[in-house]
Amino acid sequence: MTNIVAAQFDDFKVVDATLGSLAAEGFAPTSVDTYFLNAGGQHARFPIGGDQDEDPEAHGAEKGALAGAALGGAAGAALGLLAAPVAGAAAAAGAIAAGVYAGSLAGAVHSLGKGHTALNPAVNRPAGVVIAVYAPTPPEQARATAIFGRHGAHAIEEADGVWKNGSWQDFDPVSIPSWRKAPSD
Repeated sequence: MTNIVAAQFDDFKVVDATLGSLAAEGFAPTSVDTYFLNAGGQHARFPIGGDQDEDPEAHGAEKGALAGAALGGAAGAALGLLAAPVAGAAAAAGAIAAGVYAGSLAGAVHSLGKGHTALNPAVNRPAGVVIAVYAPTPPEQARATAIFGRHGAHAIEEADGVWKNGSWQDFDPVSIPSWRKAPSD
């Protein structure tokens, strides 16, 4: 059951006016929370930063690196065999190592993002100031949505969340939102 309605705004003056309208229409201060939402990828959910443990565009690079290393190693071995009588065994080993290194690098770069399906940008919440309202009944949800609409919210979502001590306790910035009004680009 939906009990929270949240909207995103860009302008602090509009946010202040919206908060005034919410109060004037009977929403208690403990039923309204305001916070700033960072852009996607900047929520620092991991110790080194970011929202994911790996870059989705890096998929396939490991296979490309292995294939490139094999091809580069073979090319380096061929060059090393040709150079060995003139430059010696060390030159042959160097040619093989250089071929493996260059091939693995080229293969990895060539394979980046292959087979990766990009996320739908409409799934991501836009960055900006968010006003969340605890609205456990359909009439309260409709009032909050109407107020957000009158003040020009860029996006409005509904959620079933934990509201405690005047804030949305289990808000997850990377969860898939249920839009009442999807962000417009």
